[in-house]
Amino acid sequence: MDIILLLFFCGLCRFALTTTVNSCSGSKGLQPNATISIGYLENECLSTPCEVILGCSIIMTTKFNSPRYLEDLTPRIHASALGAELDYPLFQNNACDGIINTQCPIVKGEKVTYQYTMNLFNVFPEVAVNLEISIIDNDAEEDVTCFVVDINVKKSTCPAKPATAQ
Repeated sequence: MDIILLLFFCGLCRFALTTTVNSCSGSKGLQPNATISIGYLENECLSTPCEVILGCSIIMTTKFNSPRYLEDLTPRIHASALGAELDYPLFQNNACDGIINTQCPIVKGEKVTYQYTMNLFNVFPEVAVNLEISIIDNDAEEDVTCFVVDINVKKSTCPAKPATAQ
């Protein structure tokens, strides 16, 4: 019985882990609880810089309480590396598509969990990158949430997908 309780408690602790991120400078957006996972969910990054692997997916999960009524949202990732800056191309124009616990429109105070999976193609060099990740309220023309995370891009093998029970 003690072992079962210990395992249950450890499982609960795992869901409370988040990645240490910084607020965006000059943004009025909330600093959310964020989790950055590399490959599959058990490979979480708890502090930055997060080591990411070319050819692997990066799963970013952001949790926040809505500061106001939200309906028209856009995700944005701005990358800075080696003196160059660019908006990273996302294959999602509407952040409502990445909300996994509710749907738009969102009422003030509602808990929101947004998730985006970003793939790093093998054409990138090994480099340190600063990512500014935000969700923009198009109606108010300002960030709802914004955080900065540093990553180190590496060439390696993606972690294996865990076997599933059949």
